[in-house]
Amino acid sequence: MIDLTLITTHFCDFSWIKVWIEQICKTTEKSAIREILIIDQDRLEISRKKIQGLEPRIRVLQYPKSEAHFAIMEHDHPAVLNAAVLEAQGKYICIFDSDAHPVSSNWLNKCDHLLQNYDAILAKEISGTNLSHPCFMLFKHEHTQIPLTFDDKTFTEGMDTGRLIASQLKNANQRVYLAEPTPAFSGYWGSIYIESIYHHGQGSFHGGGPRLTAQTNWANKYFRKRVINNRTYTLSFFRKVQYSIIMFLLYGMKRRFIKLIESFLGHR
Repeated sequence: MIDLTLITTHFCDFSWIKVWIEQICKTTEKSAIREILIIDQDRLEISRKKIQGLEPRIRVLQYPKSEAHFAIMEHDHPAVLNAAVLEAQGKYICIFDSDAHPVSSNWLNKCDHLLQNYDAILAKEISGTNLSHPCFMLFKHEHTQIPLTFDDKTFTEGMDTGRLIASQLKNANQRVYLAEPTPAFSGYWGSIYIESIYHHGQGSFHGGGPRLTAQTNWANKYFRKRVINNRTYTLSFFRKVQYSIIMFLLYGMKRRFIKLIESFLGHR
């Protein structure tokens, strides 16, 4: 596959963007990439310069803040994706969440193989649904004319970013491959798609509003360190034991304490 536009979004956590561009450059043939677009949702000059300094091929996009989306979601991820895909110039458009990236150099070959029988490849939100997830999407430039809208039913039904892109493509008679998530980190955290793309989940929410930061618990941060510091997506036996002990100390003792309090109050 050649003539590829890669798109991701920087949102609060610069470490994820650094990992993303390093993994893209490490796993993707330079000749396959037409352009790299990174949407800066911090909307600051200092963040624009930091992102641009990671790789000469990057073009940083900054869009006006959508207050309507922020009022509902505390971010405007779907609005900026709507705008960015219209700026893409490649024959194929590939979207990643900032905390999603290739983990092996055969990711594009796997996509090429799938595109022999499908028109688009989208990450499935969770098993058992037909909803798509913007952590990984690969479709043709011509699909933007359908059009594809990442905030479809956001305002009417509270639908999250890009969950109906698969439906929009199917309604346009396009063959869609919905990639099933398989567990990363021995089933404790994260997902792997088509055996070659990792998605962390809520990776960059720690800098958002209260609703977003509430989703970045201790476990999220524990596995974030494994990815960012070590580029690993599995747990050794030692790490499994360590994680289990910490989880017990943090949550097992907490549950016992709550039950003790409830028992005490129940006898008053």
